[in-house]
Amino acid sequence: MIKRIGLVVVMICFLGGCYNYEELNSIAIISAIGIDHKDGEFRVSYQIVNSNNASNNTGYEQASVVVYDYPAKSLEESAREASLLTSKRLFASHARVVVISEEVARNYLPEVMDFIYRNPDIRNEFYMVMTKGNSPSDVLKVMTPLVNISGEDIANSLINSNEIMGINESIMFSGLLNKYLNPRWDVVMPSIEIINSRDNRGKNISNISDSDRGNNNGNAKDIDKMEEDIEGESTENLKKSDYDANILISTMGVFRGSEFLGFLTEEESISYNFITGNLNKTLIEYECDDNKFVVLDIIKIKSGMDVLKDGKISVKIRGRASIAETHCRMDLRDEKVIMRINKRLNERIEGMVKKSFYSIRDKYKSDIFGIEDMYYKKMNTLSLNDNISMRIGELHEEILATNRFDKRIGKSELGQIIRLFKRYNLVDMIGDVGDDDSVLILYPSILYAVSIAQIEEVERKIDALAKGESGNEENHENEAD
Repeated sequence: MIKRIGLVVVMICFLGGCYNYEELNSIAIISAIGIDHKDGEFRVSYQIVNSNNASNNTGYEQASVVVYDYPAKSLEESAREASLLTSKRLFASHARVVVISEEVARNYLPEVMDFIYRNPDIRNEFYMVMTKGNSPSDVLKVMTPLVNISGEDIANSLINSNEIMGINESIMFSGLLNKYLNPRWDVVMPSIEIINSRDNRGKNISNISDSDRGNNNGNAKDIDKMEEDIEGESTENLKKSDYDANILISTMGVFRGSEFLGFLTEEESISYNFITGNLNKTLIEYECDDNKFVVLDIIKIKSGMDVLKDGKISVKIRGRASIAETHCRMDLRDEKVIMRINKRLNERIEGMVKKSFYSIRDKYKSDIFGIEDMYYKKMNTLSLNDNISMRIGELHEEILATNRFDKRIGKSELGQIIRLFKRYNLVDMIGDVGDDDSVLILYPSILYAVSIAQIEEVERKIDALAKGESGNEENHENEAD
């Protein structure tokens, strides 16, 4: 009995429960992070879910999120100072999106990527976007309709815009980082902007300077007055059917290495996803008459790019299309009409993809399609899987072309060399070694015995020796004269 009691006591000592648990009321859940740089200082912004909004007993309405930010000379200092603005411990594992400004994209992308990757509190499963003309702090402060937490709204909108129209690439930070660290691949990044209901698509709202935000040294009343002028940040934005401000998913930004180059057009963004195989569905229209169009809904798209052996690029696109809208009078029951529409659709997609591909290549000189990486992998695969064959006569010609031999290698000597290589399954022989029409087959495994770098080094030494000998002969002739 005593032994049993002792065993229970020992077990209790090892069953201490969750040693590192956190009470929900002691943490502040971060839904989005913003990173900006202005006036020589970084500004890390945290969008925090307002838990008091769910159980509001204060008698007045509260916003669904609260945004904290603080200016500092370094990213880490700014993040630490911003965390001191709240009494709760910040919890960043649930962040759905990180928003960076154009200034950061142009000049500080390596520092930001490194800062995020090294931060143990941030998971890599979030989306990274850049702003168009707005500060990340202003974006995170917009009270978005339908989904009150703008960080969640941005993440969901990225997924929807990719699945419905294909104007961006909804890729997690981990995938983006892999591309960014690949020296043979340039990245693209989705962009967002603030619009209001009275603006056309793509026209953003001008906001107050970031230097006037989070600055405890300024006049609080003046800052509050300026805050009231910013559309979309008040909960009043959620009480209107005609919203003051909303966040729009825009086209993708183009990079070459760490250098930000500009934004793609909507047509270029769709073509990019066509080429890279990231497109599920989209709308394609073509003009069937003067200012009249046929609109087709393209679904179940299967596309991709391949590099051929001759270095050319092949893009294959397959999918199903249905007529969504037509402004021209045509008999859609006629099979010939349908075939004509299908032909015009194929011509429209082919023309759009080719035009966008050459435009991106010539305008940005950036390999966002990963052609160099694909070519490298393709050539590496070919070098390890393709056998190389040559005639014995061609082998003799190549040896004599080095100018190191006055005559052909003898049959017995060449046969001894080939037998040695055959013993290790590096080459094979079809025919007799003395017959010039016999075929020598070189297996890819020969690269493990003699690397291309070693072959090139031998070739350089042969060239150097050949030049040295000719120079010595000229010197001897001069001395004789």
